[in-house]
Formats: sequence, structure tokens, C-alpha cells
Amino acid sequence: MADYFLLEGHVNPGELFVREYHDPDDFDGEFCNGIRLHSPGGTTTLFYDEGIKTDYVAGVFSFPVISARFRALIAEVEQTPAEFHPVQLRCTATEEVDESYAFVNFLDIVPGLDWERSQVEAFPDAPKVIKNAGTLFLREGAFHHRHIFRIEEIATHILVSEEFRERIEGLGLTGIRYKPVAEHRELFWS
Repeated sequence: MADYFLLEGHVNPGELFVREYHDPDDFDGEFCNGIRLHSPGGTTTLFYDEGIKTDYVAGVFSFPVISARFRALIAEVEQTPAEFHPVQLRCTATEEVDESYAFVNFLDIVPGLDWERSQVEAFPDAPKVIKNAGTLFLREGAFHHRHIFRIEEIATHILVSEEFRERIEGLGLTGIRYKPVAEHRELFWS
């Protein structure tokens, strides 16, 4: 079985952290639904004080914002349906604006939860929507040949394959840390 990792943002001292943002397209509310989004509202702007830019931007928002380098890597992976929406990084200290970053909307949402083994409480009127979660078990083999994707039942998490993690590390992409799914306190293989 291939190893998978939770992809998480990580901020080192001196790196930028977005403290405020303007999101006219509501990416924060729609980023994990696996549907194509339209951007009629204007460009999303992320504000930061100062700091070194990273390839995976961290801040007070939920949607993944990535550099052009990270975007190019995702675009290379054939089996990763995704769309990219431009965002602006605006430094409040210098007024510098960087338009090379994008919000990535992963369209590959994979059902993978082992409902029988997991300790979950679903909403009464939506039996496949998790209200409260204890220990979560993922079905082994559910993610065959996928490299970066979301889990349908826990769509806020981004998973990457070991091969994709190695490619990220080989390029020296920054602002990222990984947590092996097998070691996550709430996700286990079934």
C-alpha cells in the first residue's frame, strides 16, 4: 500500500503570514466542495505585514494558496483535476503586490472513509455528513494512483502520496509540512 500524508501549511520565523484578506468570491466557503468555481467578484487579496514568501501560504483563511512553482508541479500530475484562481499578495509595509500566486481548487474528492470502523456521529438528515468525529478509519486502496486530492467525508484535508511529497521536497517548495496518515490522531487505515 502506498503511504499518504496530510499536507499542511507551516510558518517558520520570518516567513509571511496572512493576517487579513478580502475574498469577494467566497473561496473560504467553497474551497472543499470539489466543484468548479467562477470568479465574477474580483481578485482575492491577501494582506501581510512583511516576511519571506513561501510556496504554500499560511494565514487566517482556509483555502490553499500556492506559488507558481507549486502550481506547475500540480499541473504536471495528469490525474489531478484542479483549477487555479488568481490571488494578490499585498504587503502592508511596502505596498508591494505579487500576482503570481493562486488559490487551488482540487476537484478530485474521493470517498474513502470506512464508515463501519470509524467513530463518527452523522447529522440525522444527512447520514454521510460528519457532525462529530472520534477515530476515523480510511479504506485501504480507495486512493489508487492518486497523488494530491481531498477525502469526500473530510474535505478540508488535502492528502498527498509519498511520491508527490518527494517531488515537492525535491523542488525545495516551502511553507509545507506533512503528517503521515498512519500517525494522525484521527485518521487510520482500515
